Amino acid sequence: MAGEASEIENRARVTVVLWHGLAIALVLGSGMGWILMRYATPILAAAGVTTNMMRYSRAYMIVRAIGIPGTMLLSVAQGVCVGLQDALSPLIIFVLAGLVNLLGDLILIFRFDMGVTGAALATTVSTYVGAFLFLWLLWIRSRERRKDQLLQLTTPTSIPITNDTKTHGWRSLKPDSSILTKFFVVGNTLLIRSLATMTSYVLMTLAATGLGTVPLATHQIALQLFWFLSFFAEPLSVCGQSFLARLQFQPSRSSAFSLKVMELAAIVGFCAAIAILVCHGPLAFLFSSDPEIVRSMRDLTPWSMVSEVVQAIVCALDGIAIGSGNFDILTLSALTGLAVVGASLALGQAFNLGLALVW
Repeated sequence: MAGEASEIENRARVTVVLWHGLAIALVLGSGMGWILMRYATPILAAAGVTTNMMRYSRAYMIVRAIGIPGTMLLSVAQGVCVGLQDALSPLIIFVLAGLVNLLGDLILIFRFDMGVTGAALATTVSTYVGAFLFLWLLWIRSRERRKDQLLQLTTPTSIPITNDTKTHGWRSLKPDSSILTKFFVVGNTLLIRSLATMTSYVLMTLAATGLGTVPLATHQIALQLFWFLSFFAEPLSVCGQSFLARLQFQPSRSSAFSLKVMELAAIVGFCAAIAILVCHGPLAFLFSSDPEIVRSMRDLTPWSMVSEVVQAIVCALDGIAIGSGNFDILTLSALTGLAVVGASLALGQAFNLGLALVW
């Protein structure tokens, strides 16, 4: 949304989008944090936490719950930066926040002997430090008023009057139904996609559980490798979201860019598949010393390789769909994928086709 607004040179619109995002983050983050703090004990008990560990787990959850609003503020600010094609600033800020977290762990855990509570406090503090740095960065850049500024965020009264947004002064804080609706549509789509993806992984693991110890161990190793290598395709999705949002009014450039993203995704997927071949083959001993598991990993290699290639392409397509605003396609693809996974697992179980069909 920020990238689309900046494309039409509507800085006021970007600011209003940011204000709405921050407000939604604060409301949802505060609500979730309150629920976790208020019902920490029953939630932990339902998760299987024993009486001996309840004290420590509860203290950790409460402190971390305080940091949820900061985490959501971080996500919004990062999204604005990426939408305006600034990927370096989030990297620097997250590195600084990570260093604060590390320093806090060393001081609170080892110097003041605060244990898991100290670890939670260090993480929470680093979260708010990162959120503050993001907001400070956006405020500084708005004051500079350079040609390549991200947005105007000095004060709400500094927002210029435009016929498009009709927002100025403190009116920029007034809820805009069109922006809230778009936030809901985008958020709902991404939530459905995430739920469908995680449900597919859970179903796969449940199916592998019924195949025995060796197939289950093989599945867990393969799944961890798959998840690790899948992160290499994620930047292509982010690029698609950021650039295509600014190219919506330039069809020829948008098509060329989408094609280039797909080509890069195929290359990344191929490289990931080669990495799978090496990890399941010559380097299999790093993951297990059991010869049966090593043999099972090698048998699973072709399927894991194909999965990596498909995952990279799908990840790029997700970014293209989001950047182009085709959220209906994204929802349909997520639900269709879940249905295919469920049908495949049912077929494999009925005909005893083993771990290969799970993948």
